[in-house]
Amino acid sequence: MKIIYLLAGMLLMCNAAVFSQSVTGQIKDEEGKGLPGASVAIKKTSDSSIVKLAVSSSSGRFTFTQIPSGKYFINTSFVGYIDGHSSSFEVGTSSVDVPAVVLA
Repeated sequence: MKIIYLLAGMLLMCNAAVFSQSVTGQIKDEEGKGLPGASVAIKKTSDSSIVKLAVSSSSGRFTFTQIPSGKYFINTSFVGYIDGHSSSFEVGTSSVDVPAVVLA
């Protein structure tokens, strides 16, 4: 009986891995330059709860991996700039490249 539970658990984990994707994008300033070190959060559209946090790279890019299917948006902040956010997007069976978020 333990083997059945173990196999069922493994099947569920494999299923979740198949339906989790990556989300990438870039944070830019008003001049179109990438902002390194910006705080980036991916949040659920339904309740604005934080799913994962990241910091943008030296070119302003960010990547979130293993994001389950659902509707999300990106929220970002950087010292000296007004916080910004992306439009809502849906993660499904393929990875998502979010349009650049521009901070003023």
